[in-house]
Amino acid sequence: MKITPPFKSGIGISEWQKLFFDGLFDKRDASAVDNFRSRLSDYLGVEDIAFVPSARWGLYHILTHLNIPEGSEVVLSAFNYFAVPAAVVRAGMKPVFADISRNSLNLDAARIEESITPQTRAIIATHLCGFSCDLDSLCKIAKKHNLFLIEDCVQAVGAEFDGKKLGSIGDAALFSFGLTKNFNALGGAAITVKNKDVLSRIRSSLSDVRPCSRVSSMARFLKALVISGATQEAFFFFIYWIIRLSDAVNIDIINKLFREDEALMKGVLKTGLLDGLQAKAGIYQLSVLEKQTEMRIARGLKMYSCLSGISDIRVPLLESRARNIFSSCPVFSGHREEVRRFLLKKGIVTTYGFMRNCANFKLFSAYANNVCLNAGRVEKGVIYLPLFPDLKDERIKFIADCLKKFP
Repeated sequence: MKITPPFKSGIGISEWQKLFFDGLFDKRDASAVDNFRSRLSDYLGVEDIAFVPSARWGLYHILTHLNIPEGSEVVLSAFNYFAVPAAVVRAGMKPVFADISRNSLNLDAARIEESITPQTRAIIATHLCGFSCDLDSLCKIAKKHNLFLIEDCVQAVGAEFDGKKLGSIGDAALFSFGLTKNFNALGGAAITVKNKDVLSRIRSSLSDVRPCSRVSSMARFLKALVISGATQEAFFFFIYWIIRLSDAVNIDIINKLFREDEALMKGVLKTGLLDGLQAKAGIYQLSVLEKQTEMRIARGLKMYSCLSGISDIRVPLLESRARNIFSSCPVFSGHREEVRRFLLKKGIVTTYGFMRNCANFKLFSAYANNVCLNAGRVEKGVIYLPLFPDLKDERIKFIADCLKKFP
């Protein structure tokens, strides 16, 4: 049986070990943060960035420093991670959920137009799975209605639209460096704002936020090392059988390990800024990111090509003018649970992900004023196939062949 994990870390075990021991014994790493900020800004094609404790708090700071009045409306995709509208609420604004396109995972420009009112001040374009939104249409809508366009690039570091990196096109953007993201710097996040004065004010407001403690950083290194090791074929064989046994008693062990309880944001974080150890991990990740991104794209396109013609499997429509990086590999099925269990028995571990139709969340019941049918359909039908840089062609073919044999 060919065992295939759902994802792999972008940094291998040997690299994590080197970074770990480098951080354990090297105390002279304060300059690494500035070095990482400069290199990442250059890579993204932006003038400057600011590090923030998390992407959701980055969005909060963007919204609260753009001189948007409290109570204003912010239009965003209904099919989203709950933390995005939660940040809008925390900033004292009203999330207005717009539906996604029927054939993709991203915002439908027509639905955005319908959602704009005199109280609208911003649009958040979430580039899910590293797949770019139609930024040409979104930029035109934002300009027409004099709105801020904020790019959510949490899953899209390295993706492009019309030859420009995502995050460099809108008025502001946010990025994440989480352990399971395509760009992994052991947590933390970054934001950019084209208005230099706004970015400077945000950076000043974060001056009393402390970096992660050395103990916390080392713990993250160890967790990253465990994840990297656990998804290697020799070790994942045993984890696979734990997943199988858990599934037999209707326990989704991956969901329990990685899922976050939905809640509104409270308080203000006083710690969590990027430290030197994380910066070194980020600098290393930058050195291999382009190679890994090209491998992801090649494998993602091959997967979608191999799935062509399978009646129960539909792939999302990708923006033709974009460099879509496949930070994950979503497909749609009318028999999602049956497909998941069928693939699991073949040694292929898939997930449902953590994106939901936020327009239906009780958490946002005071704000969900649009019916988002496409987001609801995708929530019930999306399944994420394994996709990572070193996924072999024969594994891709094996996954596709299994899906072709699905009853």
